Amino acid sequence: MGRGRDLLAELALRAIPVTTVVAWTAWCLGWVDRTERAIRPLGGLAYATFVQLAHDWSTGAGWVQTVHRGYAEDWRWGGHYTPLFFVTAWLSSFSASPWALARVQVVAVGLGGLAAWRLGRAEAGPLGGLVGLALYFGSGPVALLALADYQDLVLVLPTLVLAVWAARHASAFGFILAAALLGATREEALLLVPLVGLSGGINRGILGAAVSGAYILAYRSMGPTPYPNPLADILLFQVSQAQSRGWGALEQLSLNLYGAMAGAAWPWLLLAPVVTLPALGVAAFHAQDPTAVGSLASPAIHHLTPLTAASIAAGIVGACRVLRLGRIPAFVTLVAVAGVTWSAWGRWEAPLQKYGLRASGQAEHPAWALLAQVDPTLPLLVPVEIAPAAARRRYVVTLDSLGDRVKAPWVRWAVDAGTLQGTVVAEAGGWRLLRDPVLPAARSHDDTPGPRIGRQ
Repeated sequence: MGRGRDLLAELALRAIPVTTVVAWTAWCLGWVDRTERAIRPLGGLAYATFVQLAHDWSTGAGWVQTVHRGYAEDWRWGGHYTPLFFVTAWLSSFSASPWALARVQVVAVGLGGLAAWRLGRAEAGPLGGLVGLALYFGSGPVALLALADYQDLVLVLPTLVLAVWAARHASAFGFILAAALLGATREEALLLVPLVGLSGGINRGILGAAVSGAYILAYRSMGPTPYPNPLADILLFQVSQAQSRGWGALEQLSLNLYGAMAGAAWPWLLLAPVVTLPALGVAAFHAQDPTAVGSLASPAIHHLTPLTAASIAAGIVGACRVLRLGRIPAFVTLVAVAGVTWSAWGRWEAPLQKYGLRASGQAEHPAWALLAQVDPTLPLLVPVEIAPAAARRRYVVTLDSLGDRVKAPWVRWAVDAGTLQGTVVAEAGGWRLLRDPVLPAARSHDDTPGPRIGRQ
């Protein structure tokens, strides 16, 4: 009888993280559905580029994109030619929706809750697991980053927490696998892997450095890339910025988004200073950046994902250290975690509203009906704001890319809201489907023959 009760108790305990992950993921997927209908991702052009790359690669069309002006079509090494993106691209191919990548990302971030539970439980038992869930899902930045749009760097959220658990509680081989998964997200993560390893000791830090070194050698073996921003250039740029601006730039951290990105984890991360090292490294790295990615006004807030993930992992470890001190400290900690989580969500209500992620309504954007009338194999010109909806095509280009690689004579169809002239084929809600669009005078002079949209 006693064994049966113990089994039921263990099953109930195991159901807690699974139920929480499923509920949070379902809630976020509901918001992705609303975002798709209204076509309102945070970074429309960047998201559309990922969608086109994923679509072209998964359908055998090659690794090319025509959406985003200024990015080399190869987009390797300093770009996004990383292993985990190919996995997410393959997964997104099972859905016809242009927002499939966003849904893959939400599920991946949701699964990070299991890593947070595992880390907390390994540190302080079931109560530690509850703290892990609270600090991960109770941090508003996690939801904001998961919902804004697809960015491969956002996948650092689940993988970094998993790597911290592996560094502290798994075998050496287990940590190597987790570190390899973290390094597979994007090139910035390679800077963090050795620091994450240090959370489990010097030996794990050395293993982490070895994993990063292996990735760097593999990328460099691919040869030169047309993308102008490899990791070495990023590092040299940041060093030059630090020399010109000085460390006084760090004072801005308390005034912008960095202070809030720790979410519900901030009171506890100071109790785990070694685990916090990746967060401090990322903060110092971006503090010198004049492009202000640390501002809520920036569409590049995905660069703050490593800071968020490292802060949450450190917060879990720090809070669990208090839990182990006894019943009274444990009770106080649990109450405090609940209070801070509630407060953190209150602070993030405004950002979520700002980006339309909490907007109500079931209306469908009128461009959907017009896009459906254009053969997906034909070149299509669209404005930036609806680029995500059109990006699952072999040939699609935004207005700002004309005159760069794509020439106007190759584009025979366009969807716009009054910017272009041409033969109006259909209209819906202020949007028009045009055949043989005529560009504004500022761009129509460039009629020199150019390569067809996208390479064959």
